[in-house]
Amino acid sequence: MKLPTVRPLVDNFLCRDAGEFWEVVHKTLGHGKGGIFKVFGKVGGEPYYLVLLIDDEKLLGLEAQNVSSGNELTGETALRILKELLNGPLIVDAYPLDEIELKLSIADNVDVYTQTPKVTLEGMLVGRVKEKEPRSATERELYTEEREKEEKRKEEKLKKTEVVLNVPIELDPYFRMMVKRLKNEARAFNANIKRIEIEAREVRYALGAGVGVHSSLKIYVEAPGGVPIRALREHLEKITYEEAGNISSEIEKRVVVSRVDVERA
Repeated sequence: MKLPTVRPLVDNFLCRDAGEFWEVVHKTLGHGKGGIFKVFGKVGGEPYYLVLLIDDEKLLGLEAQNVSSGNELTGETALRILKELLNGPLIVDAYPLDEIELKLSIADNVDVYTQTPKVTLEGMLVGRVKEKEPRSATERELYTEEREKEEKRKEEKLKKTEVVLNVPIELDPYFRMMVKRLKNEARAFNANIKRIEIEAREVRYALGAGVGVHSSLKIYVEAPGGVPIRALREHLEKITYEEAGNISSEIEKRVVVSRVDVERA
């Protein structure tokens, strides 16, 4: 499957059973509109590597590979392998996707999408998950603390960023992915991007040198007084150039960033 470039929420996480895998799924979906899950486990002693694409209701894409033979499986056969894997321990990488990334993933994997049975998440895990209740006061406290953290994360998602894109329509999804990464990087500095403006236009170079995309950004951030705004500005500039390079590789046109302005909102 062709997958977007996104950061993992969970990396090399050991799920001892289907219940723990279910918890990882729900945690990941709490951070977006869907998710990619890379799963490694064994069925009958044979190692398998699976890639799942799901939204908040159902399985959208599933591809399995027998690591020993290299055989790739899709459809009902891959679903059967997945259900068998859930009977034992497995290693999971989980990547949350926003709405644009989810749609791009479907569009980039139409063949796998059409072959995948659209089973619900409950149907995929039915009979394999047992409800776990906290058994002690300490467990109940930890459970409550996790619920409070989850509510706080949901509140954070409500912090809206005003996005103004003046770019060619076919490049809109790529620049929105750039915006998402910039927002995440700003949060690492305890800052929030309040507004971001991106201007981009295609430029045809002389002497048959091809076509490029020239762009500029204005970023307005909300940040507490203690946030080092200069360091934040330099970091966001660096990320912008990195993302421009990623877009260049995707669209096979050079994306040039001529200017990045970062100001307090």
